Amino acid sequence: MYLQVFVDGKWININVEITPEYPYGNSQNAFGADFETYSFTFEPVICSGIRIYGKAGGSAGFVGAAELKVIGS
Repeated sequence: MYLQVFVDGKWININVEITPEYPYGNSQNAFGADFETYSFTFEPVICSGIRIYGKAGGSAGFVGAAELKVIGS
């Protein structure tokens, strides 16, 4: 999984710290409790977009997010 920012018409991977550590696995049991919150912390950047990018997981190839909030410094 990557966090990317959109700068000058290009998506760029940035260094990010994810807390708690994001789980990986092929079953729901490999993941945390329902409604788990993950924080992505990175150096401030001027951009026109932010996205979470990566290969969908599990045998069903799914990905989901209930809420995405960006807090600037």
